[in-house]
Formats: sequence, structure tokens, C-alpha cells
Amino acid sequence: QECPNCNSWQYQYAWFDIDYSSGKPVGNMEQAEDAGLMVTAFIGEVCKNFAVDAGRVFLGGFSQGAMLSLSVGLSSPELVRGILPLSGRIVPAVKERALGAPAPTYPAVFLAHGTLDQVIPVRFAHDAKEVLDKLHVSTAFHEYPIAHTISDEEVEDMGKWLRMQLLQS
Repeated sequence: QECPNCNSWQYQYAWFDIDYSSGKPVGNMEQAEDAGLMVTAFIGEVCKNFAVDAGRVFLGGFSQGAMLSLSVGLSSPELVRGILPLSGRIVPAVKERALGAPAPTYPAVFLAHGTLDQVIPVRFAHDAKEVLDKLHVSTAFHEYPIAHTISDEEVEDMGKWLRMQLLQS
């Protein structure tokens, strides 16, 4: 399914709008929450209609997709086996919910970010790692000398991590 919003002025798809009028980016968290619910419903439909075992579902994304994958995985951990957020962050509402009422277990996480990212600075990945550590989430944390993009090395590391996760089934 295609992302529900399109910031045509930037020629990119987005899960939620970002307002830059205040001088700093402010995401539309209502749209982000709706997008998370849409992804959650989609995973449920796929598992039901195609007899997919949730123990083999991995959810990942880049930038806003990373934020959504973390939101869904931390809010509904029973839906996915692993989360692969690339160059994103944990949105504040999800962070508060997860730390306020942690689930008994969470999916494993492959967390990756570029150290040269000027769109979502790497400090947000460090914050996410800190939250995941507090929740006792098994996390593979990787930094790469890249901007707001995905590198070949990152894809290679993701593949290794996924294979390792699947071998543990």
C-alpha cells in the first residue's frame, strides 16, 4: 500500500506531514498515529488472509517509515518478529507509552543511522537505543558514515541480521 500523504513540493511520499513554519520540523502526530494503525491493520490482514506466521514478520522502514516501524513494533509487539528502522526515531508518544507500560517482550531490532544525517540527526538513534535498552530489547545498533540515505554496507548488515534472526526460529 502506498504512503497516504504526498509532500508534492518536495516530490516525496510521506506517512505524515511535517510543518516547517516554526523554523524547526513538527510532525503531524495525528496522521502518524493513523498511519501506524493502518500498518497494524495491514499486518493483521496479511497474517489472517495468507496464513502468515507473525513469528516470521519483520517490519522496517526509512525515515518516517522507520518511525512507523518502531511505533507499530513497540505498540503491538505480538505482530512482528523484528523491526528494522533506518534513519528514524521513536516518536515521543510511543516512547512515553512504552516506558510507562512496557510489554513483557519486544521484537528484536536492527537499528541503523547515518552519522552525517542532517535530516534526522544521529542523536535520535542514540535516544532510540537508550529507550530500547531500558525496555530490554535485543538491539543491533549500527552507525554508518552517510547522510540521510541507505548504504550498501547497511543493506549487507541488514541481510546478515535477518538471516541470523530467521536461523533462531
